[in-house]
Amino acid sequence: MSNNRPARVGDEIRRELADLLQHEVRDPRIPQLTSITAVEVSGDLSHANVFVSVMGSEEEKKACFQALSKAQGFFRTEIGKRMRLRVVPELHFKEDDSIDHAFRLNRLIDQAMGRVKASSASDSADTAVPAGDTTEPDGDLN
Repeated sequence: MSNNRPARVGDEIRRELADLLQHEVRDPRIPQLTSITAVEVSGDLSHANVFVSVMGSEEEKKACFQALSKAQGFFRTEIGKRMRLRVVPELHFKEDDSIDHAFRLNRLIDQAMGRVKASSASDSADTAVPAGDTTEPDGDLN
């Protein structure tokens, strides 16, 4: 058995779960902006950590994870129908806050760049040529 198999199975489970969330699951506790970011499958393919990113408040995130846990049997059944696996891994849903973290970093970068742009604009104003200055260097090189 190839040691790359758990990664391949994880990628396929991620695709199938994303498709199920988008087209099959109609639970109002699961927000529209819910994404499966990664799936890590154990070496014996019996367990899978499913990393989920949910955009919303803490209450919405908590309700979403409760709904996902309730729907675990449905997900496993559907994955079993769609994939050829002897044993469908037990799914463990975990919060992935990498997207929230990226938004926070982008906001911080934007704020820092805004300050840098403001200070560089005042610096360039000091070194800029005045608008009325039309003097040119002598063109005579002889």
